[in-house]
Amino acid sequence: MKVSSILLTLLAGAGLSAAGSLNLPDDSSADGLYVHEFLNDGTVNTTYMGSPATITSRSSSRLDERGTIPIGTPQVNCKNQYNINLSDLQAAEQGLIDAFGSGMTETQKAYTWKYNSAVAYVCNYGKSVTITGSFLQSQFTSVQTQCGLQSGGWVYIKNWAASYGVDQSSASVC
Repeated sequence: MKVSSILLTLLAGAGLSAAGSLNLPDDSSADGLYVHEFLNDGTVNTTYMGSPATITSRSSSRLDERGTIPIGTPQVNCKNQYNINLSDLQAAEQGLIDAFGSGMTETQKAYTWKYNSAVAYVCNYGKSVTITGSFLQSQFTSVQTQCGLQSGGWVYIKNWAASYGVDQSSASVC
């Protein structure tokens, strides 16, 4: 598997307590689910989990999306610099929605679903929250409403130290 270098850099400002930049596998990489684990030394370990045909939804015994951490006010951010192929974007969103299914809880990990020219992603910078596919769908809808149907963007939830978004597969996210 050919994977471009992955680098986590901390950003300041824009009201973000800690946000990184995750360089995704290059455009020639396989479509499907990638898991990116943020390590304490500042590096990122990336694992390819499988193609759309081989991924099945995981379930969790803990389905409370918000747990004990209140959601606060989500912030929608738009890129609006380019259009993303709509069918690729919808397939990437649906792949990640299906992968999360009835719920997953993770800490300090990112999940990306690449489909051709688009990527959908979940970035968790440290708080443990459980999210479901239906929760992801609502975040992607917020991005579409604010940014446009074919534009990249993300929802940042400061209280959860997490973001959810879509972009071109060649973009840096998280």
